Amino acid sequence: MNMQATTPSRSISSLALVLVCGLALAHGGCTTSRADKVNPNFVREPAREPVRETAVAPIDPPAPRPVAVAPVQPVRPAPAPAKPIATAKPSAPQGREAVIDLDEPSTPAKPSTTTPRPTPPGPASPTRTPPAPTKPPTTEPATAPSVAVTPPATPRPSGPAVTVGELRERAIDAIDRASKSTQSDLRANAIEAAGLAMPRLERVISAGLSDRNEGVQSVAAMTVAKNRLVSMVPKVRPLVDSRSPYVGAAAVMALSKCSEPIDDAKVAKLAELLWTSDSPRIRSHVAYVLGEIGNPSALPMLKQAAGLKMPKAASAETGLMMLQFAEAMVKLGDQAQIEPLRAALHPSRREDLETAALAAQILGELRDKRPIDQMVNLTAYQDPTTKEMYPAEVRMQIAASLAKLGLDKGGFIADKYITDPNPQLRAQAAAVYGDTGRTDHYPKLAAMLEDPDEHVRLSAAYSVLKVQRKAAENEGR
Repeated sequence: MNMQATTPSRSISSLALVLVCGLALAHGGCTTSRADKVNPNFVREPAREPVRETAVAPIDPPAPRPVAVAPVQPVRPAPAPAKPIATAKPSAPQGREAVIDLDEPSTPAKPSTTTPRPTPPGPASPTRTPPAPTKPPTTEPATAPSVAVTPPATPRPSGPAVTVGELRERAIDAIDRASKSTQSDLRANAIEAAGLAMPRLERVISAGLSDRNEGVQSVAAMTVAKNRLVSMVPKVRPLVDSRSPYVGAAAVMALSKCSEPIDDAKVAKLAELLWTSDSPRIRSHVAYVLGEIGNPSALPMLKQAAGLKMPKAASAETGLMMLQFAEAMVKLGDQAQIEPLRAALHPSRREDLETAALAAQILGELRDKRPIDQMVNLTAYQDPTTKEMYPAEVRMQIAASLAKLGLDKGGFIADKYITDPNPQLRAQAAAVYGDTGRTDHYPKLAAMLEDPDEHVRLSAAYSVLKVQRKAAENEGR
């Protein structure tokens, strides 16, 4: 989740969303080339054996440099037998989630775009949040793409090793504490992360359904949908009548996923927003929800709504909206709509980078492997004139998407930012480790659970649970 309170339409993240672009391109975008020639770090490797009882030496990251940064805006079973892993001292849904502003409103919250995955990452990660940072990122100097970046060397303390079970307990504790934060984006991302710690953190999701912030409520309802938490249906049902279109749509999705009956009038009211809303963000959210519900009868309606003009809306917002419409139509069976998503991976202007990042996120969730080479190329592309690479937010988002497509070695991109003075980048780096699902990232995540910024700690905690879930799935095969 980076969990940036993100759009229910992107990641409640996954619950977050942490992307915006600010890089001028001197030439018309990038060209596709073979992945293994552009970035050897992404070369596929044979399947690994499940990690067994191994202790990793603890690491101690350097203290963060004193640089003022803007605050980040939005973003099951009992512990398995203990497996020793490395401790590391020091230093949450993103899917892409609904585009909802999680700032505490004095009046009902108003939606506002961006990601993780994760949440309406709007909120954390139940719906989708188009990835967008709180401030334009700066470009970075080019680095050799063929060499993996490693974290700075740090003293290795002689502290005791931490087991997998102990690391899980620390992660759950961090999520629980974040769920009680006065910051709405932290609460939203904590709710999304709580979905991986059921039934331990069921009360966190339940509390979110009654939260005073509409973004948090929306993320909570989408977490109920994602995890099919039938026990929470009585608390979800009243939300269908919410005055917030985000909350109402998320509640309809939750009831549908829990196989509960829904009044046809409520569904019709939801669909009506596709034509009547003046907000591209609300339309995007509704399209995402219809795609997740998965009823093909909604396809003609989506196609009609996609053709409606919004002359008063910002072109950047309508561009992101059209990608989410395309995603929903692919989910409902129109595979031809995947082509606009692939085409968006070829940015020709700096304004196109956010669109490219969102397209990569969607294609990763749709498990479309055809554009893998182009996505790898984007992580290593250098401007022909300035030799600068794409912004960190864009490259890390693409690394996370590639992990969903089977290339889980993108952690080397995140390694460069685990000690960055910007906590937003550190939080996104932690999220990349979770998306790759590799247990060799445990020491870094253990260190990031001690980060001075709570957004980073929450992102690391969510990633610990993601890695453990994937390890358990691999062992079960």
